[in-house]
Amino acid sequence: MRNFLQTGQRLFDKIENFEKPVIAALNGFTWGGGLELALACDIRIASEDARIGTPEVAHGLFPAWGGTMRLPRAIGRGKATELILTGGQIDAKEAERIGLVSKTVPANELNSTVMWTAGTIATRAPVALRQAKKILSRVFEINVEEGNKMVTEGCLVCFQTEDLKEGVKAVFEKRAPQFKGK
Repeated sequence: MRNFLQTGQRLFDKIENFEKPVIAALNGFTWGGGLELALACDIRIASEDARIGTPEVAHGLFPAWGGTMRLPRAIGRGKATELILTGGQIDAKEAERIGLVSKTVPANELNSTVMWTAGTIATRAPVALRQAKKILSRVFEINVEEGNKMVTEGCLVCFQTEDLKEGVKAVFEKRAPQFKGK
């Protein structure tokens, strides 16, 4: 069991720490491990008919693949504690209201909304995305001073890129930038 638990934890940690943004599309039931997977993603978008929950305690367990840590970071300790300890579930609108998902859309628009979001992100500067994601993944673990140091270092990396030059040039030329990740 230890190996099974640690394998799931490592997998979801890899997803959370993946250098590119990861988007979760929640449709139907997103319970237990499915919710823990979604919590490892950077952005979560739900269909209006999604039901999201942590039923593990009703079966003798609790969220063990990172959910016990990630859920409070996503929505706050109070609501996360309630959901985990009751084995509760919420609908998509409530998930959006508490910040668990960033957007709720009709089921027939879920895929197009996720693809639009991914497409928009794909047009952004890759180095800047990586630097921002690195900091965002640690925001609740570090103090402001350490965060500011990370921001400074990340910006210094961006200042050295061709992408920044291209981004500024594109503004003055009133066109979309063509980033190369360099």
